[in-house]
Amino acid sequence: MSHPDNDQPPPKGHADKHDYWLGLAQYLEWIKPPQETDQSRFGTEATISWYNDGILNMAANCLDRHAAQHGDKTALIGVGNDEGQIRNFSYQDLLAEVICAANVLKKMGIRKGDRVAIFLPTIPEAAIFMLACARIGAVHVVLFGGLSSGALEHRLSDANPSLLITLPKAQRGPKTLDFLSIAQEALGRLQGKRPIAILLIHSDGKTDCTATNITFYETLRQSVPTSCPCAAVSATDPLFILYTSGTTGTPKGIVHSTGGYAVWAHHSFARTFVPEADDIFWSTADVGWITGHSYTVYAPLLHGLTTVLFEGMPTYPTYRRWWDIIASLGVTIFYTAPTALRLLSRSHHGHPSKQDTKSLRLLGSVGEPLDAASWNWFHHYVGHSACPVLDTWWQTETGGIMLSPPAENSMENDPHMGLQPPTELEFALLEENGSEIKGTGIGALCLKASWPGQAIGIWGHEDLFRQLYFRTYPGYYLTGDEAERTPKGYYRLLGRIDDVVNISGHRVSSAEIEECLLANDDIRECAAIGVPHELKGQCIALFVVPDREDLTLESVITRIIREIGSYARPDFVEFCHNLPKTSSGKIARSILKQQILHQNNMTK
Repeated sequence: MSHPDNDQPPPKGHADKHDYWLGLAQYLEWIKPPQETDQSRFGTEATISWYNDGILNMAANCLDRHAAQHGDKTALIGVGNDEGQIRNFSYQDLLAEVICAANVLKKMGIRKGDRVAIFLPTIPEAAIFMLACARIGAVHVVLFGGLSSGALEHRLSDANPSLLITLPKAQRGPKTLDFLSIAQEALGRLQGKRPIAILLIHSDGKTDCTATNITFYETLRQSVPTSCPCAAVSATDPLFILYTSGTTGTPKGIVHSTGGYAVWAHHSFARTFVPEADDIFWSTADVGWITGHSYTVYAPLLHGLTTVLFEGMPTYPTYRRWWDIIASLGVTIFYTAPTALRLLSRSHHGHPSKQDTKSLRLLGSVGEPLDAASWNWFHHYVGHSACPVLDTWWQTETGGIMLSPPAENSMENDPHMGLQPPTELEFALLEENGSEIKGTGIGALCLKASWPGQAIGIWGHEDLFRQLYFRTYPGYYLTGDEAERTPKGYYRLLGRIDDVVNISGHRVSSAEIEECLLANDDIRECAAIGVPHELKGQCIALFVVPDREDLTLESVITRIIREIGSYARPDFVEFCHNLPKTSSGKIARSILKQQILHQNNMTK
């Protein structure tokens, strides 16, 4: 299934670019094909708009057209937490499930444009409800299954959905996660918002709860029709809202449009992985993150491939779990994160045999820069020196992969060469004063023009969207990352230039942690900073100035876990009498970072 758009040289002039982007749109099925492409405007009053005269439906592109052509082909494989739990859905099966789910949503009063929250682990039902929302034109808001009730409350309060879809409990490794209790606690904490109904899946209708706002999916699905027409959706209508941490404390709901995102998910997948018709693609990302949206659910299905959703952990019940799955399913493209590779490489039991991974033809990495040791282990032990390794960089805000090695010669790549920008994207490095760096150098990574997958806003905060991404350097999109350009024109990512910490691929805002702690009067000051971590890439070091003598370390950590989630737990916490300040009165974070690096003998 090689596509011509893998080989097209991107155009230079405005007219050529228009034709190029229009050509990429033709790989999708449109109700009304677009004649316009990029109508975006960068600057202090930026707006993002792609294919604004086009009409389509994302679910129809992912399912209906493939079910009509090869309905018996496996579309999705759900692998459960425990060994032996495997569910296969053909394209026809998945279409039937999505139609059923869509009709249940409609029966519950969900209409085009309504927001639907999905609080589920990475199971087939998460993808089914995402596609069901897309089918009827509703906007899905997938919420990471590791969120605490406090973090869930913030997101529900901001998105204010009409419905929350969840399940009673789920297993992740040996742990039981009580999804329904967390959801009910979050809903109970909402103030001044309209009531949010709960649609409960995987329940026999006997779940022990007294809430009157719960509807049981398995009961309701028995009485809905077996057909559901696809809604005609404008290319500029929102497809989903996805929350991510930014430079301010409260996570922001990044909004992606339907048409531009669909084109970019399809194209970036084709350009990066060069898929073949019989590929079985496995992205290990949780469905609650952007990689789970773009490359676990949407892009493989847009291409008519088989995608794998895995509910469990790489080390449960043994360190062989991933390799057993690859061997049993015949996975051909494996896309994962450096944190997991570092974890597995440190155990001899985590090393696969050549027989385990013989089906693989391509390896990919995402979430944080792939360090040299992990690159070498991935290439040698998992790919057995025969699979290209594609390190990739992109963000929630970009919608899809922006930088990667060229797949066609990536066997010649090494972990130090950097990532190649595709020539259809206009990258720039900027100095602090806004001057553009020509040739080699280090600066803020920016883009000079829009692309189809670019986020169209922050839900309910349009001015903040412009402030964060467009007003620092008018005329550019600021990614928030610092990068180095090599003599060959490749890029090496050096980390964030704001206060966002990347912990095992999860973005956590320092400000969010600080605001969580300062909400109580037992802490006078605090500072959360990111420092290197051998396994996670980065971790949180926390400095706290107590305002009460009996404040305990345990209470501080518990508060963070309760309000944000266990993934934000700090690795280092130090109580102190005061924090160093700059001459302007700001906390001198660089001094604190040097202190923690010195104390723990870390490198920058």
